[in-house]
Amino acid sequence: DRRAALEGNARAAALLDAYKRPCPALGGGHPLVVVAEAGEFGGGAPSLDAALLKRLEVLSKDNDASPCRVEPRASPSWVDKSLKKCALSKTRYASIAVVGKLPQPPVHVAGAPVLIAWIRDPADAAKKDGCAAFLAGCASRDAAPGACAECADRLVKWFCAADEATCAKLGRPAGALENADAFFQVVVAETRVRESFRTLETVLPSHFLRLAEGVPDDEPGAVEARREAAVAALAGDLFRFRARPDAAAARAYVLGALGDDLALYDALAAKLDGDIAACGARAG
Repeated sequence: DRRAALEGNARAAALLDAYKRPCPALGGGHPLVVVAEAGEFGGGAPSLDAALLKRLEVLSKDNDASPCRVEPRASPSWVDKSLKKCALSKTRYASIAVVGKLPQPPVHVAGAPVLIAWIRDPADAAKKDGCAAFLAGCASRDAAPGACAECADRLVKWFCAADEATCAKLGRPAGALENADAFFQVVVAETRVRESFRTLETVLPSHFLRLAEGVPDDEPGAVEARREAAVAALAGDLFRFRARPDAAAARAYVLGALGDDLALYDALAAKLDGDIAACGARAG
């Protein structure tokens, strides 16, 4: 009805005002929070959604939100229906819908929910979901690294899908970064679980209070080591498949294919660093 639409519009305006601030402070009046994994890639490796749902189930008695898992589908209308079902099934004031491997960004969802995205390191994701074979095939055909559609620009494409006009105007990955900043309150990283959870606690305490409690500290240097291991494994496969003449050429091809995605991930990780610092200052 009209009142609900006006309330949704007012909430959307308030959220847009907060989007680009480090560690945006959001009040408790948000009946739906959507936490979505950016893209279907990464194979069957454990995702942040399992750890998040486990913690939210424990905390649901103390917080204002009840969690639910939403199965990802390619159809936005299916996601809409699932989110509506999640919202109706809540036992608290609000719902937190956790969606793993969502094919498209949930910017079409009605009612101006709080949107949070979580991202995987593109090199680690490519290693785990079989990109080596696709990259080897592309390299054997002497296709440009960025033209290897099965593996290149997957993270960039996901965020660009939120508003293709922005990516057309600014180019990639700059447009994808602008969309991430414009449509999502926070973008958190699967490789930095505790810091990501602490940030969510501070941004939206009514929904995520004590989320990081008992979660192990993130291991210093683990993110960089994990990426380097993934790039080395992918390059090693290309060299073994004889898709490139030597190890250096294989590594260069892998980095060329994943370059825009890695640049976007690093830019989003730097933004998360700013959120972490701002949230830490506020909590202190």
